[in-house]
Amino acid sequence: MRRVILASLVVLVSAQWVSADEGVPAISAAEALGFSSPPIDCGDGTWFLGAGPPPSQLNIRHTTNVNAADTTNADQLRSGGGLGLSLSGQGVTVGIWDGNAVLATHQEFGGRVTVIDAVGAADHATHVAGTIGAAGVVANAKGMAPSVSIRSREWTNDTAEMAADASLIQISNHSYSFTRGWTVMNWGSGSEDTWYADRSVYSTEDPYFGKYDSNSQALDQVLHDNPRLLSVWAASNDRGDAYQNLRGNNTYVTYLSGGPSGSGWYRVPTTSYPAPPSDGNGGTGYDCLPQEQVAKNNLTVGSVLDHTVDPHNPATITTNSFSSYGPTDDGRIKPDVVGNGNSLYSSVASSDSSYASYSGTSMAAPNVTGSIALLVEHYRNKNSGTTPNSATLKGLVIHSATDAGNTGPDYAYGWGLMNAAGAAACITGAVVNPPSARLAWIFDGETYDGTAWILNLLSDGTNPLKATIAWTDPAPTTLPGSGVDDATSVLVNDLDLWIIGPDSTVYYPWTLDPANPSNPAVRTQANHIDNVEQVLIDSPGAGWYSLRVAHTGTITGGTQDFSLLATGAVPEPATMGLLVLGGLALLARRRRK
Repeated sequence: MRRVILASLVVLVSAQWVSADEGVPAISAAEALGFSSPPIDCGDGTWFLGAGPPPSQLNIRHTTNVNAADTTNADQLRSGGGLGLSLSGQGVTVGIWDGNAVLATHQEFGGRVTVIDAVGAADHATHVAGTIGAAGVVANAKGMAPSVSIRSREWTNDTAEMAADASLIQISNHSYSFTRGWTVMNWGSGSEDTWYADRSVYSTEDPYFGKYDSNSQALDQVLHDNPRLLSVWAASNDRGDAYQNLRGNNTYVTYLSGGPSGSGWYRVPTTSYPAPPSDGNGGTGYDCLPQEQVAKNNLTVGSVLDHTVDPHNPATITTNSFSSYGPTDDGRIKPDVVGNGNSLYSSVASSDSSYASYSGTSMAAPNVTGSIALLVEHYRNKNSGTTPNSATLKGLVIHSATDAGNTGPDYAYGWGLMNAAGAAACITGAVVNPPSARLAWIFDGETYDGTAWILNLLSDGTNPLKATIAWTDPAPTTLPGSGVDDATSVLVNDLDLWIIGPDSTVYYPWTLDPANPSNPAVRTQANHIDNVEQVLIDSPGAGWYSLRVAHTGTITGGTQDFSLLATGAVPEPATMGLLVLGGLALLARRRRK
């Protein structure tokens, strides 16, 4: 299914937490769809508005900093930060796709923004850009990476343009999503509750929540073909969206494939068509991620409140009420991480010196994107200018994230709150010489060819032992079926990570139960769902540990590149002098077997 985007209709959606500048526009949905005739009374309070395409064919998109920098600890990487790195994003280019262009002339950008598509500037895109890279002319609006370069594009042809720009950018930011479930639209007479699914078929859940479809597939294909491009997506703000009776007469608008006047859009009474429950798996709060957010190879970001405690205190990290939760329909862990999307103060397009505070995952995504830009700069500084693979960056962000919510990963916070300081420390520790003194090891772009990949690790029993593997998985050739919650796996190359302890105990990666999404993660079995896996041994006994990478099923193409990060043990051969460092020491020589 190809996406269909009507430019005049894209702006029709208003979401409570997307941005302060959005509202009901002058043009109505009825006008945009060409409904020139007045509504037709079908009796029983039902009115036919017009035929139009169904929601499954009409993909409408909508848009979804000082405290933000402190929340992800990006401030510790910048000039004057506690790590002494003085990073600013210099030499890193971020692509921003949004509904409109960034205001390139804003005083915060200093010529660092290039507008590619011929569209007008808008507040939302300019706010996103400022959160990523505002210079700090107004100190409270300083972005995460104040020297980063930005390419601004409009979202209509995003995947094709990402492929075209992949050699020019290192990170892309997408603070938007397809409209799903309950939303608010103008159907010619002001704001109306709209159930954006076929109400003749779906009365409890929009089937596209959590669904891996052709849009997810196209995104994964582009990212697989361009393994050095990390694509960051806002998780969306759908959790808790519900029927509000905005017209005050117990009606809402929806699509009926079996309507009394044929297929089309109708205004229906709740007496005949009871309002579906709030978004989030029938009102539970889970399973409310749109299609592109559930892709395998991107980094999907949820939103939390300000968290300025250093170091992070997991007990006080709290998601915003609007931030969409996973799982994906096949049970994968999404969102991947969370960032600050709460009342971020940043540049807007009203003038070259205008600012405003917005909330939403639209803001959390650029908070993370700008923080990652600093990590790219740091990695290059430590590795002779080499840009890491996207799987390495994604794995690094996940490996160093501060756990929040349930112990281990969950479907609300993902792997936790991004901790740029911890990620930077991993990069620094991975390049300390001699190798036996390294505080961390990062394997960037290893190739698995079907032969077991083994690392021998020596733990002194002092620090937790953690290993994270990530890979850019091929897009599946066959998509899951239609309907609600088709659990068909979309994983193509199923790599497996586990560690064998000195007493032959097998330590498995984290897994979650999508049938019980609020349950804590367990470490009792192999993970055959995700293309990120992590093994954590909280209290390893002193001795040798064997880390294994193997696979289940068939490796499409015969090989699969992957990235691996690990902390908490020392290399082989080790010296006893190294064991007293007390830091995050790691990995050993590896061998194939």
